Amino acid sequence: MRSVEAGIRRYFKAREEQKALFSAADLAAFLGLSIEELRALADEPEAGLPVRRAMTRIAAQLESDPRWMGSNSSKSVFLLRQKLYGGYSDKPEKPSRVTVELRLAGLEDGE
Repeated sequence: MRSVEAGIRRYFKAREEQKALFSAADLAAFLGLSIEELRALADEPEAGLPVRRAMTRIAAQLESDPRWMGSNSSKSVFLLRQKLYGGYSDKPEKPSRVTVELRLAGLEDGE
């Protein structure tokens, strides 16, 4: 766990120095893991804590960094909906019933 935590610290330091955007795939590659391995590690109760914290930090950048706005905004919304980044969802709409009355010209009631 310590080596993963140290690797995560090195990742963020390197990307900040490069002024680069963070991502889970980039973090996984930096750590020498597949994205699936990173997700599995994040699901481990204790050992996954540094990975979950890293995902929170990446999500914070997705939410606030102006580089994610504009042409990347739909990508950031899509990423934030993924469980790994917090699993955000839109507010579900409540179903509503609407009655529509149609009156056709030239027809009288009952025809």
